[in-house]
Amino acid sequence: MYTISNTFSQNRVFYLSSEHNNEFSTEGYEFDKLIINIINVVNEKIVDYINSFCANNFDLVKQISNSKYENQNCTSKIAIFRKAFDETLEKCLIHIEMNNASIFFEEKNIRIIRKLLQIASNDICMIVSPDSEGIDNKFIVRGFASVHDLKDNGMQIEILGPYDIKIKEKNLFDLKYLNERFLSPYNSILSRADEERIIECFSNNNLATATIAFINELRDSKEFFHGAIVIFTDDEEFITHEQEHNRAVSFSESNRINLLQLYKDESEHTEEIKNLRNLLLNLCKIDGAIIFNLEGDLCLFGAILDGVSQSPGKLERGSRFNSTKTFVEHYYAANKDNNKNYLAIVMSEDGPVNVFSSKDLKDKV
Repeated sequence: MYTISNTFSQNRVFYLSSEHNNEFSTEGYEFDKLIINIINVVNEKIVDYINSFCANNFDLVKQISNSKYENQNCTSKIAIFRKAFDETLEKCLIHIEMNNASIFFEEKNIRIIRKLLQIASNDICMIVSPDSEGIDNKFIVRGFASVHDLKDNGMQIEILGPYDIKIKEKNLFDLKYLNERFLSPYNSILSRADEERIIECFSNNNLATATIAFINELRDSKEFFHGAIVIFTDDEEFITHEQEHNRAVSFSESNRINLLQLYKDESEHTEEIKNLRNLLLNLCKIDGAIIFNLEGDLCLFGAILDGVSQSPGKLERGSRFNSTKTFVEHYYAANKDNNKNYLAIVMSEDGPVNVFSSKDLKDKV
């Protein structure tokens, strides 16, 4: 069994080594990288376990996730068991065969399996287990059962869409497969302190939750590769200045993308919403910052950040980190009498995620 201590997993300090103590600290950066390496080793062990248990089965699951039935993506649940006749299998609502023969869980049967998976949605799960006669380690589709009756037994697989899969086994692991790689829940992008910084910035908790979801999706995106800067501010003069001096690309107010609308209840997502989310992720690949107001409206992208340095930079952290830090400190100092707020989230290509908030500077003063 591969586990991480409760204290460690609850703190989720994988990219930031401390609670920052209300200042922009980067101490412990090397320690952060060590922690990331430890997490990656744990992830590799989990993946090795999955492959040793059901490598062929999971390859088939990936193919199924990318297949359609009557032009619909697959969203289904599968439970894979180690034993041919686990006691849980007795709880199958229906047992199935085809022409009085078993349906093997293999590639040549992918069309019939995909069709049958239309049954396995909501609280119904397809049951798969080894052939009782031990034929070449093959697995058989046994039937369907209630998810509640399974009580987390077996390897639980939930297909959410093309190459978007959740996989867990009780007391062992709970992780996600997305865009051809495994993402462990232990690989939290933001520390708890940084999540609290984001929550404190917004009067709308739902918008804070949407922001955290966006940052995590940005880091997990297959296309994300070179870092990004995300700014939230209520400083309309700064936004107007960037527009008027051609320092960023702007949107008309009627066409602005709203973060809350994109990351609200997943069940309400339409194809248009998914396309807009992908567009937003792609905008982050352009050099410069993307800038939102505190209502979650995307106002600018490709924005150039500048400012007069208020404190020494960190040469080892690069220009993206230092320019973002300088921006928040400069604009806070210039507008503190006007009570303007600035929240900046900077992601490095291969390093940590850092969150800078003008509220930290207020508290420090």
